[in-house]
Amino acid sequence: MAKRNSVKKVGKNFDGICELRQLPKGSYFRVIDKNGKVGKETYTKDYYDFSTKKFCCVKHSDVWGNGRDIKGTQKVTTDFIY
Repeated sequence: MAKRNSVKKVGKNFDGICELRQLPKGSYFRVIDKNGKVGKETYTKDYYDFSTKKFCCVKHSDVWGNGRDIKGTQKVTTDFIY
C-alpha cells in the first residue's frame, strides 16, 4: 500500500502548511511548489468555480485584482509575515 503525502490538519488559527481547500474564504496564503519552496506572491482565497473545479484566488501585488485559479489540493502556507 502506497503512502499518501500527509498534510497536517489545520488548527483554529490556520497556521502552517495545509491544502487550499482547508482554508476559509478570505484567507491569506502563499503557494508551496513541488520542491517545498514557498512562493513570494501572496494570494487571498475567493470563491470556488464549479466549471473549472478550482478556487479563484486574488494576487495582492496586482493593482487590478487579477489572480489565478488554483486546485483545492494545492499545498499552501499561512505561516509568513505579510
